[in-house]
Amino acid sequence: MTYLINESIEIDFIGFWPSLDKEKNFFTDLLRQYFDIVINENPDGTKPHFLFCSVFRDKKNILDYPNSTTIYYTGENTRANLKKFDYALSFDFIIENNRHFRLPIYRMYAEYDQALALKKINNPQILSDLLESKDKFCNFIYSNGKAFPERKYFLDKLNKYKSVHSAGKYLNNTGAYLEDKIAFQKSCKFSIAFENSCYEGYTTEKLLHALVSKTIPIYWGNPLVNVDFNPKAFINVYNYNSFDDVVELVREIDQNDKMYLNYIKEPPFLENQSSQLCDDKIIDFFYKVFTSPKVNKFYKKKAYLTPPKLIPLFYYNKEVLSFYISSLGFMLASLNIAVMFWNIILDKLRRKF
Repeated sequence: MTYLINESIEIDFIGFWPSLDKEKNFFTDLLRQYFDIVINENPDGTKPHFLFCSVFRDKKNILDYPNSTTIYYTGENTRANLKKFDYALSFDFIIENNRHFRLPIYRMYAEYDQALALKKINNPQILSDLLESKDKFCNFIYSNGKAFPERKYFLDKLNKYKSVHSAGKYLNNTGAYLEDKIAFQKSCKFSIAFENSCYEGYTTEKLLHALVSKTIPIYWGNPLVNVDFNPKAFINVYNYNSFDDVVELVREIDQNDKMYLNYIKEPPFLENQSSQLCDDKIIDFFYKVFTSPKVNKFYKKKAYLTPPKLIPLFYYNKEVLSFYISSLGFMLASLNIAVMFWNIILDKLRRKF
C-alpha cells in the first residue's frame, strides 16, 4: 500500500510512563519510516493534531487538546473507552471495530524481532548444548509485590520441589542486582512467567523474554495466550486443574531430557501467528487514523482515567479462588458473631435502663 500524505503529521504524548522519549520511541520510530512526524506539544488548532493518551498521571490532559484526534494506548490491563477516545490500541480482542487495533506491549520490545527469527531446532548438537548451558533450575524475576496472589502462591509450591532463583527486587534470594534479565534466564531450565493479573488478550513481555532465552516458560495470565504464541513452546497453567498438577509436570520434565528438549526446540511463534502485528498492519491502521476526521466530540474528562479492571471469577486459579471463598466465609462468620455479641450487650443495656 502507498501512503500519500503531503504534509507533516503533528503528534504529542500524554499519560505515558516517565521514561518515554517523545522523539524516539516505538511509535515515532515506526511512523517516521512512512510519514513526516513532528512533535507539537502546543497545537494551535490550525493543523490536524494527533494525541497519544495513556493511563498514567500527567500534568496535561485532553482538556489541553480540544481539537486533537485522540489515540488511546495502554500497556496495562485496562479497557479502551471508544466513547471517550477517537481511536485505541490495547490488548483486547475487539472484533470488527475499525477504530481499535490490538497491539500487545510485547510487540514493542526488541526481543520480538529476535523471536520472529527463531525457527524450530532440529540439530541434536545445538539442543544438547542448550541443555548443557542450563545450570539453574528456575527463575522468578519480578519487582511488583502487589500483583494477583497466584504468582507468589505458585512460587511457594514450586520451591517445595526445588529452589527457585528469585533474581528481581521482589522476594530476592540471590543477594545481587540483576543486570541482564535475558542472560540470567538463559542459564535456567524454567522461568515463572506469570502476569500481574489475568484477562483475555493481556500478554506482556514476560512470556516473550522467556521464549527468546530458550527456557521453558510456566505461563499464567491470558487465557487465550495460545492465539499469540506457540503452545508447544511453554507450559500453559490454564491447561491443568491445579498448581500441584503443574508442579508435577515441571518435575517430570526436569527429570526427562527428551521431554525438556521437545519444548526447547519449538519456536515462539507458529506460522501466521504474528502476522496481525507486522509493521504493514500497524501502518495501515495509522494511515486510516491520519486521513480520517475526528470521531468523537470533545470529551471533558481527563485522559488518564480509565474503567476499572473487571476480572471474571472463572479466570482465577481454582485453589486460590477456594481460598478467597473460605476467607470470605470466615469473615462473614466473624461478623455474624460480632453482631450477636453486640445484640447481647444492647439487650443488657436496655434491661438496665
